[in-house]
Amino acid sequence: MAQKIIHPSIISAAEAIAARPSHSDRPFFIFDADSALERARHLTAACKEYFPDAVIAVSVKSCSLGIFLRLIAEEGLSAEVCSADEFKLALKAGFTGDRIILDGPYKNSEDLSLALDKGALVHIDSAHELSEIIGLMSGYNQKIGVGVRLSHIYSDTQRSRFGVTAEEFRDEIVPLLTSCPDISLRGFHLHTGSNLENPSKVSDCLRDWLPFLVENMPEGGHLDMGSGFPADSFSPVAAVPTVEPAAFFRDIVSVLSEYDPALIQKWKLIFEPGRTLSEDHGYAIGKTVSVKNRYDSEVIQTNLGINWIPSVHNWHHSLLPLGHNEHIPDDTTQILAGFNCFENDCLFPRGPLNL
Repeated sequence: MAQKIIHPSIISAAEAIAARPSHSDRPFFIFDADSALERARHLTAACKEYFPDAVIAVSVKSCSLGIFLRLIAEEGLSAEVCSADEFKLALKAGFTGDRIILDGPYKNSEDLSLALDKGALVHIDSAHELSEIIGLMSGYNQKIGVGVRLSHIYSDTQRSRFGVTAEEFRDEIVPLLTSCPDISLRGFHLHTGSNLENPSKVSDCLRDWLPFLVENMPEGGHLDMGSGFPADSFSPVAAVPTVEPAAFFRDIVSVLSEYDPALIQKWKLIFEPGRTLSEDHGYAIGKTVSVKNRYDSEVIQTNLGINWIPSVHNWHHSLLPLGHNEHIPDDTTQILAGFNCFENDCLFPRGPLNL
């Protein structure tokens, strides 16, 4: 369900750690690696029912904890990274280069060189990136394959700034590929968004690009659908059920089958789960220290800051008081304030937080 119900074992662990003298004034995080791994196994099993040969590449940027990455590597899954630093983390966790995908809208020469050296799949975001790779290839005596990210419809008829349009592929990417016989096209990347409420955006995007994909996909090529799988933070309404990954896989199969049932066997599907594996299993624990009356509200000072939880204003997070607090009337307006020295450092918007 949306807005995660926190397991009693997590609450007990948080209270026990907070009671330690060493943590009495320090905020901290708890990550439930066992539950995250179980979620990864559940998603993988659901995927294999529809795409037996699919690749699951877990997003390192969504959770770069070493123990999590090591467990994912031991499961035989792949990793999706956006920089040389994330690439090195993945290698240290146990992923081999051929099980790493380099994505992202900006890749510098270090990022690209490391990926090329380790035999990773690179999804280029622009003709400029492909030109950079061609320049780097002068020092390599090998042939490589790259994927191309495609720009999805982001708002109304406007294309996303990520990826290339069909015209850019034809006018810029194809001539560059033709000029360098050591670089071949391996497939396409079609990520349409994160934390989606349902699969409709993914399905619509796939339908939009299918004629292009059928025309330009190399034999045995891959289609990386990215990750729209939602975490429980996708909605502020607790009663709304979180859509299972199987619904996404089922809709993708339906779209491909409507066009040509053979596509499911012809193309290798790749999925890049991120927030759905990590966010629901991470917990930030902080302390309230004082209260002031400001802005017609109770401003509750904490030892946390929004820089500790960057997604707190983008997604909807659960809030649970620990300990034995006095009852606050439901209509009391409160603001949970961070420690940073700017007025709008608040962890939750102004409202009845029941703290």
